Amino acid sequence: MEDREPPNFEDSPSADASPPPVEADAPGAAGNDDGDANAAPAGAQRLISVEGRVSTGAECPIIETPDGTVYALGGERSYEDGARLHVEGEIARASFCMQGEGTLVPLSIEELSGDDEMSADAPMRLALTGRKLAGRWIASGGDCAEPAFTITESDGGAAPRLTTDIRGETKTGTVDLGPAPSIRLDGGMMSAAIEPSGTDDINVTPPAGGTIELGGEMVLGAGRTFEKCPAG
Repeated sequence: MEDREPPNFEDSPSADASPPPVEADAPGAAGNDDGDANAAPAGAQRLISVEGRVSTGAECPIIETPDGTVYALGGERSYEDGARLHVEGEIARASFCMQGEGTLVPLSIEELSGDDEMSADAPMRLALTGRKLAGRWIASGGDCAEPAFTITESDGGAAPRLTTDIRGETKTGTVDLGPAPSIRLDGGMMSAAIEPSGTDDINVTPPAGGTIELGGEMVLGAGRTFEKCPAG
């Protein structure tokens, strides 16, 4: 009978062998998340361009535009109080910065010299926000007691809601604040582009060749400007 050597279990793979340890600085290692809600454009929502003065905020630096709109500035860059900047960037979806309309993640920053005047049209290039739009809106010369439409903020970051009256019937819709801001009535009834006009008003533009009605106000051609009523 042939002699056989006993199997060497020490050289065999073990079913309960532990996997090799992950280096602390290896990609995917716990606690090594390079993402930063304040600095990563991947967590951003929409592109905007603003000009304003920088100052120290509660958690983060802030920039205030000529019309008084405030944004927190994300990232690790430091700023000198009172500096005048032209900033292009994206609004972060999440941030620990609590001040202003949102946290602006800069993609480009231009420092304005003391002799430079901030562009007079800077407020016209500001992004529309739910907080800025919330309220009653009328056509020029209209009555705030009978607004053309009303916009309300939504919870949880959802799109703001719009309520209007069309031919005696109450209609609702959403306000899209994406790259091409617009108002959209529920049920696909109507969609119209919106953009800032001056420091406080918005211009509503119907689809090419189309006409829309908002609270009895007809909007056609190049669009129509609506004013926000005072709160209260």
